Amino acid sequence: MIAALDNILIFVKVAQFESISKAALSLGMPISMVSRRLSVLESGLGVSLVRRTTHRSMEFEAGHHDRGRTAVIGDREPLVIR
Repeated sequence: MIAALDNILIFVKVAQFESISKAALSLGMPISMVSRRLSVLESGLGVSLVRRTTHRSMEFEAGHHDRGRTAVIGDREPLVIR
């Protein structure tokens, strides 16, 4: 269960930065691990959350977020998605 919540937090960071590499840097994780954890989350949910591109911005699919919303998961600090 904790791993699933961590994967959601990783997705929230990717959404916040609109970049897997920037999220990985922020989290202190290798880019490949962030991408892999997103894939595990997508597989578990049965949906594609982001479309990985080689461009700066990411295209959000089922993971489309509303600007200005706050994600609070468990007892972790709130993450504001801008």
